[in-house]
Amino acid sequence: MIAPSSRNAPCPCDSGRRYKHCHGSVGRERALPDTPAPLDAVRALLVQGKLVETVEACETQIAASDADVAMHRVLGAAVALLGDADKIMSTWRAVLEFVPEDPEALFHLGNHALQHDDSDAAIAFFERALVQVPAHNEIRNNLGLALEAAGRLVDAEQEFRQAYEINTDFFETMANLAQNLFQQKRFSDALQWFDHLVSRFEIKAPEIWANRAVCQHKLLDFEGASFSFERALETETASMELYLQFGWVNIEMNRFDISSDALERCLELDPANTTAKSALMYCRQNMADWRDYDENRTWLIDIASSIDEQTIGTLNSFAFLTICDDPALQKDVACAWAQKVDKPTL
Repeated sequence: MIAPSSRNAPCPCDSGRRYKHCHGSVGRERALPDTPAPLDAVRALLVQGKLVETVEACETQIAASDADVAMHRVLGAAVALLGDADKIMSTWRAVLEFVPEDPEALFHLGNHALQHDDSDAAIAFFERALVQVPAHNEIRNNLGLALEAAGRLVDAEQEFRQAYEINTDFFETMANLAQNLFQQKRFSDALQWFDHLVSRFEIKAPEIWANRAVCQHKLLDFEGASFSFERALETETASMELYLQFGWVNIEMNRFDISSDALERCLELDPANTTAKSALMYCRQNMADWRDYDENRTWLIDIASSIDEQTIGTLNSFAFLTICDDPALQKDVACAWAQKVDKPTL
């Protein structure tokens, strides 16, 4: 550690104090070049991934003396990696006692608040941090997440866009912006970002593929939607809703064999799914497959005769026309189906 040219300059140990009040105080100056600092030892433990040992060493130093802010920073990093919620709060608040608007401390406190569903506190912490470091893309990204959690989707979108402008290679920001636009039901805009993601990264997250598929379906790209649903199902093999969606999009293309397989899998996961059962009957009728026809027809007509809040919109009115010749019941099912705003999504 090299002494600064001025004793009024910040100490090079990162304590946040002036050199003359820290390592430059009387009696400490000669120890600077030769004495290994405890801070170096705890940093080495942190780099080695020895998190528990890092916490213990930091706490020992803090208890033994008036430790500087750098020691608290190392402790804060270690407890954050360990996920120790109580220590995260106390440690980073201790850093704020040294440096009241420290952006790193505010960032960690914001993350803690966000993880504990306190979006208002998270927004306040992130906004304070950005006053100090306005070009920090991760803080802007997480502010977007906090705004989104508070229901402020448009404000969140602006933060994600600013974070992307700062770092155009940050995957999380691109994914968050795509999902944000999807939540706003701006499917064309969202699809551009989903396409951007899949062209640049190896995407394994099923929700990205599934929501891309929904956008494609909304924009009548059935082939693309079918492909994206298949990719989602490669990693999310137990999602009833995904199989149902995949079945629907293949019905749109008259691929009744593919749709039947997907709907049968859906019914294995949720045997009482009325939408899947009515759609499966429709597929089988188109393939002249009459397995379980009478049993399923009776069951679906019983459901249609007593539509309530739980079953409203679950019967496809077009498929129902082929199994019921009662005009009044057909009308009830059609009216109920019309009240359904969207088909199920992931």
